[in-house]
Amino acid sequence: RETLGGRGPSMKIAPPDRRSSSRQTPEGFEFSIPAKRNIFLMLFLAAWLVGWAFGEVFAARELLFGKNDATDLFLGAWLIGWTLGGGFALYTWLWMLNGREVVVLRYDVLVSRRDLWGFGRSREYDLQHAKNLRVAPGSWNPYDWSGAWQLWGIGGGPNQRLTSSSWLRLRSRRLAHV
Repeated sequence: RETLGGRGPSMKIAPPDRRSSSRQTPEGFEFSIPAKRNIFLMLFLAAWLVGWAFGEVFAARELLFGKNDATDLFLGAWLIGWTLGGGFALYTWLWMLNGREVVVLRYDVLVSRRDLWGFGRSREYDLQHAKNLRVAPGSWNPYDWSGAWQLWGIGGGPNQRLTSSSWLRLRSRRLAHV
């Protein structure tokens, strides 16, 4: 048997199964990617949503059937914010429970859909404008400003970094046109 660094037998480890699936449909080629599940966050949100529901019921009952006084305006505004926050938490919990992203490659368009039990909004992209499609991790890097520069029409895309020398060249070009 082969050893690893001469320290004994090596062990073969099977790679994990794919989370995504693909299939050919009458619409086109479909990729389905289930939402990432964070067990700790799912358990925390489930417990938080129980407390949220109690707060929602008690605040609504106080607002509807309590004595009418000056605190009703504050309680009404608080209840709106509490309801929106709870709706966001519930959507996040349901997304982790059964959400999936579906990408369908048709002959003329690329369709992307965030699907939650058949509900969701689809976005269609013209294939003439789609280039270099790839899977990229959804991580955020606080030191990567290339996307922020793109917003202002400065950057050339996520693969181009804005260095101090390119910034000076860009600035001198802009000043030359003023």
